[in-house]
Amino acid sequence: LQIKQYESARKALFQASEYSDNYPLTHYYLATIDLEQGLVGSAMSNAYKFLGSVPGSVAGAKLAAKLELGQKAYGKAENLLLPVVAARPDDTEALNLLASALQAQGEDAEAAALLAKVAALQPDSIGTRARLGAILLEAESDEQGVQALRDVLAIYPGYEQADVLIMLNYLRRVDLAAAIQAAREYLERNPNG
Repeated sequence: LQIKQYESARKALFQASEYSDNYPLTHYYLATIDLEQGLVGSAMSNAYKFLGSVPGSVAGAKLAAKLELGQKAYGKAENLLLPVVAARPDDTEALNLLASALQAQGEDAEAAALLAKVAALQPDSIGTRARLGAILLEAESDEQGVQALRDVLAIYPGYEQADVLIMLNYLRRVDLAAAIQAAREYLERNPNG
């Protein structure tokens, strides 16, 4: 697995999976290989076999949740992640995954609260801050969303997606003066843009 020889690893893990009562991790590793190779059905099967053997596994729950998110089974992903976040409230990966599941179900405010927590735990993560700004805009918390995106631009002036989101927000609100001002600010930061 470490040197990415997936077929050789798959053969060895498949043989070991016959003894899954003794080696439940074989199903977890098979699921990760399957996911890497785009074999979603097989990955899902192995992930749930692993969770059946090790129901409290944080890694297994997160892997199964990723797979469920990919299948647009957002409620299932949420149910997998809630116990993980309850047990590990600082697990940024689980918080991000849960935020994705909630956002996909239209629960933008709850997703924004989780992303705000991730941003506090990872203050240097520009991507998290930008995602927080975007979700706040979706939740119609325009001032907070724009401020979060402006905070991103203060740290990383070249993050064009933040500028685009700010301009689109003003256009959506039909505030043309603010949209023009945001475009001017973008051009000041990016004169070659």
